[in-house]
Amino acid sequence: MLRKLFRHGLIGILIGSLTYLAILVIQGTTTVTPQNIISIWLMSLFIGWISMIFEYDWNFWLEIAIHFVVTLTLVISMTAYNGWLDNLSKHSWVNLFRFVIIYLFIWLGIYLNQMIDAKRLTRLVKMRNKKS
Repeated sequence: MLRKLFRHGLIGILIGSLTYLAILVIQGTTTVTPQNIISIWLMSLFIGWISMIFEYDWNFWLEIAIHFVVTLTLVISMTAYNGWLDNLSKHSWVNLFRFVIIYLFIWLGIYLNQMIDAKRLTRLVKMRNKKS
Protein backbone atom coordinates (compact mmCIF):
# COMPACT_ATOMS: atom_id res chain seq x y z
CA MET A 1 0.00 0.00 0.00
CA LEU A 2 2.84 2.42 0.80
CA ARG A 3 4.41 1.71 -2.58
CA LYS A 4 1.10 2.50 -4.29
CA LEU A 5 0.70 5.75 -2.32
CA PHE A 6 4.27 6.74 -3.18
CA ARG A 7 3.83 5.95 -6.88
CA HIS A 8 0.50 7.74 -7.27
CA GLY A 9 1.73 10.70 -5.22
CA LEU A 10 4.91 11.03 -7.27
CA ILE A 11 3.01 10.83 -10.56
CA GLY A 12 0.61 13.48 -9.24
CA ILE A 13 3.51 15.77 -8.30
CA LEU A 14 5.15 15.28 -11.71
CA ILE A 15 1.93 16.03 -13.60
CA GLY A 16 1.11 18.98 -11.33
CA SER A 17 4.59 20.46 -11.66
CA LEU A 18 4.56 20.13 -15.44
CA THR A 19 1.09 21.66 -15.61
CA TYR A 20 2.13 24.57 -13.37
CA LEU A 21 5.21 25.24 -15.51
CA ALA A 22 3.12 25.12 -18.69
CA ILE A 23 0.65 27.62 -17.20
CA LEU A 24 3.54 29.91 -16.21
CA VAL A 25 4.91 29.77 -19.76
CA ILE A 26 1.50 30.62 -21.23
CA GLN A 27 0.74 33.41 -18.73
CA GLY A 28 4.13 35.06 -19.03
CA THR A 29 6.26 36.55 -16.30
CA THR A 30 5.05 36.02 -12.77
CA THR A 31 6.69 35.80 -9.37
CA VAL A 32 6.97 32.27 -8.04
CA THR A 33 7.53 31.82 -4.32
CA PRO A 34 8.56 28.73 -2.36
CA GLN A 35 5.05 28.85 -0.85
CA ASN A 36 3.57 28.56 -4.36
CA ILE A 37 5.76 25.61 -5.26
CA ILE A 38 5.11 23.71 -2.02
CA SER A 39 1.35 24.28 -2.30
CA ILE A 40 1.41 23.02 -5.91
CA TRP A 41 3.33 19.92 -4.80
CA LEU A 42 0.93 19.22 -1.94
CA MET A 43 -2.14 19.74 -4.10
CA SER A 44 -0.65 17.51 -6.80
CA LEU A 45 0.24 14.85 -4.23
CA PHE A 46 -3.37 14.75 -3.03
CA ILE A 47 -4.67 14.65 -6.61
CA GLY A 48 -2.35 11.72 -7.27
CA TRP A 49 -3.70 9.96 -4.21
CA ILE A 50 -7.34 10.59 -5.13
CA SER A 51 -6.53 9.07 -8.54
CA MET A 52 -6.31 5.72 -6.75
CA ILE A 53 -10.12 5.77 -6.89
CA PHE A 54 -9.84 4.44 -10.45
CA GLU A 55 -8.45 1.17 -9.10
CA TYR A 56 -11.80 0.35 -7.52
CA ASP A 57 -14.48 -1.52 -9.41
CA TRP A 58 -16.99 1.32 -9.32
CA ASN A 59 -18.93 2.99 -12.09
CA PHE A 60 -16.35 4.83 -14.21
CA TRP A 61 -18.44 8.00 -14.50
CA LEU A 62 -18.94 8.09 -10.74
CA GLU A 63 -15.18 7.81 -10.30
CA ILE A 64 -14.63 10.62 -12.81
CA ALA A 65 -17.21 12.82 -11.05
CA ILE A 66 -15.64 12.25 -7.63
CA HIS A 67 -12.13 12.81 -8.98
CA PHE A 68 -13.19 15.96 -10.83
CA VAL A 69 -14.95 17.51 -7.80
CA VAL A 70 -12.11 16.66 -5.40
CA THR A 71 -9.52 17.98 -7.89
CA LEU A 72 -11.49 21.20 -8.39
CA THR A 73 -11.80 21.61 -4.61
CA LEU A 74 -8.05 21.11 -4.18
CA VAL A 75 -7.27 23.61 -6.94
CA ILE A 76 -9.59 26.22 -5.42
CA SER A 77 -8.10 25.62 -1.96
CA MET A 78 -4.55 25.98 -3.30
CA THR A 79 -5.58 29.09 -5.20
CA ALA A 80 -7.05 30.64 -2.05
CA TYR A 81 -3.97 29.70 -0.02
CA ASN A 82 -1.70 31.47 -2.51
CA GLY A 83 -3.88 34.59 -2.61
CA TRP A 84 -4.87 34.10 -6.24
CA LEU A 85 -8.59 33.68 -5.60
CA ASP A 86 -9.46 37.35 -6.24
CA ASN A 87 -8.00 37.17 -9.74
CA LEU A 88 -9.81 33.93 -10.51
CA SER A 89 -13.20 34.93 -9.13
CA LYS A 90 -13.38 37.95 -11.45
CA HIS A 91 -13.69 35.62 -14.43
CA SER A 92 -15.02 32.51 -12.72
CA TRP A 93 -16.70 30.95 -15.77
CA VAL A 94 -13.64 31.50 -17.93
CA ASN A 95 -11.41 29.99 -15.26
CA LEU A 96 -13.73 27.03 -14.77
CA PHE A 97 -13.57 26.47 -18.53
CA ARG A 98 -9.75 26.65 -18.37
CA PHE A 99 -9.76 24.14 -15.52
CA VAL A 100 -11.90 21.73 -17.55
CA ILE A 101 -9.62 22.11 -20.59
CA ILE A 102 -6.50 21.46 -18.49
CA TYR A 103 -8.23 18.50 -16.81
CA LEU A 104 -9.12 17.03 -20.21
CA PHE A 105 -5.59 17.56 -21.59
CA ILE A 106 -4.11 15.75 -18.59
CA TRP A 107 -6.56 12.89 -19.07
CA LEU A 108 -5.70 12.73 -22.77
CA GLY A 109 -2.00 12.50 -21.89
CA ILE A 110 -2.64 9.75 -19.35
CA TYR A 111 -4.85 7.88 -21.83
CA LEU A 112 -2.25 8.07 -24.60
CA ASN A 113 0.46 6.91 -22.21
CA GLN A 114 -1.65 3.92 -21.17
CA MET A 115 -2.40 3.07 -24.81
CA ILE A 116 1.32 3.11 -25.65
CA ASP A 117 2.05 0.89 -22.64
CA ALA A 118 -0.75 -1.52 -23.59
CA LYS A 119 0.52 -1.82 -27.17
CA ARG A 120 4.06 -2.38 -25.95
CA LEU A 121 2.93 -5.10 -23.55
CA THR A 122 0.80 -6.75 -26.23
CA ARG A 123 3.78 -6.78 -28.58
CA LEU A 124 5.99 -8.32 -25.86
CA VAL A 125 3.41 -11.02 -25.11
CA LYS A 126 3.12 -11.87 -28.82
CA MET A 127 6.90 -12.12 -29.13
CA ARG A 128 7.04 -14.31 -26.04
CA ASN A 129 4.28 -16.58 -27.36
CA LYS A 130 6.12 -17.00 -30.68
CA LYS A 131 9.20 -18.23 -28.81
CA SER A 132 7.15 -20.87 -26.98
